[in-house]
Amino acid sequence: MGQFDKAEDIYQVLLDQTKNDKDKAPIDVYLGMIKVDPGKYQEALTFYEKSLSVFQKTLPSNHPDLATTYNNIALEIQQQSLPSNHPDLGSSYNIIGLVQEDMVDYSEACKFYEREGVG
Repeated sequence: MGQFDKAEDIYQVLLDQTKNDKDKAPIDVYLGMIKVDPGKYQEALTFYEKSLSVFQKTLPSNHPDLATTYNNIALEIQQQSLPSNHPDLGSSYNIIGLVQEDMVDYSEACKFYEREGVG
């Protein structure tokens, strides 16, 4: 809805109230997602890397949250280094959309399909 600052404030409060790193990791993912739309890619990357570090320690190596986080990190790097109409970005949006769809998170999947031009 475009209220990135408000969403960030809410997630930051949740993060501050959470004691366990395993419970903080998904919040870091959401904070990273909040940073993407306004183009704060380096900040998003930092949040994704924090969550990945925790996920690698606490989840099995084939867990879908790991795949999603790896894709988010790759996407952040591509968004920083490629023009917005580059085909590799479209492929990344499509892959992330497919992962979200497989996880039955259709609203998130639609966001990535729309970016790719499929939706």
